[in-house]
Amino acid sequence: MYKITTNSALILMLTHLILMRLPVLRAAAKSPKPDTAGAKVADLCGDARYTRFLGDKLIEDYNEALATVPALIKAADAYTLAASNPASPTTRTAMQVLAEVQTMEANAASQELATAKPHYDLAIKLLKQREGRLHAIIQSSYNQVTQTDGATISSGTVKGKASTVGCKATATLVPDQSKNCSLAREADHAVKYTDVNLQQATQLQHLTEDSLKHQKITAKAFGTGAATSATTASSNHHGFCVDDHDGPSLTSATAILGAEIEIEARTVRTQQTNLHASGDGNKCTATKITEAWGEQEADTLASVLCTIKQQKVAKRLPLHKQPLTNLEISVQIAEALNQVQSPGSPLTDDAKEKKQLVNKYFGSSDNEFKAKIEKAIETTEVDVTIGKTKIKKTPLALAGTDEGIKVLSYYHGKELAAKAETTVLGPVPTVAKETSDKCKTITDKEKCKAEDGCALKDEKCVAAQGKGQEKKEEHFQ
Repeated sequence: MYKITTNSALILMLTHLILMRLPVLRAAAKSPKPDTAGAKVADLCGDARYTRFLGDKLIEDYNEALATVPALIKAADAYTLAASNPASPTTRTAMQVLAEVQTMEANAASQELATAKPHYDLAIKLLKQREGRLHAIIQSSYNQVTQTDGATISSGTVKGKASTVGCKATATLVPDQSKNCSLAREADHAVKYTDVNLQQATQLQHLTEDSLKHQKITAKAFGTGAATSATTASSNHHGFCVDDHDGPSLTSATAILGAEIEIEARTVRTQQTNLHASGDGNKCTATKITEAWGEQEADTLASVLCTIKQQKVAKRLPLHKQPLTNLEISVQIAEALNQVQSPGSPLTDDAKEKKQLVNKYFGSSDNEFKAKIEKAIETTEVDVTIGKTKIKKTPLALAGTDEGIKVLSYYHGKELAAKAETTVLGPVPTVAKETSDKCKTITDKEKCKAEDGCALKDEKCVAAQGKGQEKKEEHFQ
């Protein structure tokens, strides 16, 4: 009994500890982190490379998405042309539905790009600014100072003190060549273009602002003996003026004036800035763009990059180039087909039935879809002669061209003409039974008269078409 009680207590304690630990484990699993390239940013060069590559990728992503819109519009036109080209009712319906849905998707893509553009523009601008800033700092990071020989300064007044003497030299800051690096994609460096992936990043790793500040310069002034005696520029010790005792060592000199310049080495440190606000995976880090030097703030860049991730522009393919499964799960396509098949009826909620509906018009496999739909767009040619011009091209080749407009207008005109012909012909005239019976009883050809609504046909007296009905209508006038 005691053993069971002890084990139960241990189990309860372990369970309690596990439950206490779960939030920590979850937090660790979801803790913010940079992408593969960002995690390797450790110096000026790495930060500059990552900044350039991220900007390049944003430009490429947006331009690639933008380039798909004309293809979507062209595809919608091609579907309309294919629907006009004589085909089976099923294929015609499929093409009409594709044209409508593709037009909707092209409009959605255009709106998506328009909405995202200000955010992409801002992010690219901030990244370009940072890249330029980092590049300038790389070029202006110094690790050495060189000085010219000293030169005596004539007596004068300095800071209100008269009869002063001095020694001057020109100091030159020497760039630290170890900081120099290539920002080319193919250069050998830990931060690689292929490893930059904003969609994987929830954090930016970058150099601190202190790492980017100007280096400090220290000037040390020295003097001994009578200043007025230090009138000779030292050729062994740049920046110094001495008396006549200039040598590798100034131990023999009795008068010295001079200064040494030292530059503090640049120390770089990294820090991480989360893209999302602390504790909220949906809310982006607040921007600081309205603050002084706000465009240089890491939070400002993190905020706009977070927004871009949430509004990522899609690179859409035309519907006939997508796998059939994409069409099978499209609510818009299923709804359109349902209205064609059963006008006014609600679309079923059953996923299997919706899939069957799509398969009825587009095929039940990718191979069937390609043979039926893609072939009608890219292989089957429209073959018409308009005036003296013969046009024989695929719907995709005609889409968005002057010839394509002519072909669409041609088919539309034929459709209108067919409807007009049906309207002009009207219903087939009927013959009143009373007149028909009356005419049939007449055996004498001379008595088969038109005024009675009769006429000879194959040597027999029959009712004239329309005449019996006209006489009947006249009777009631």
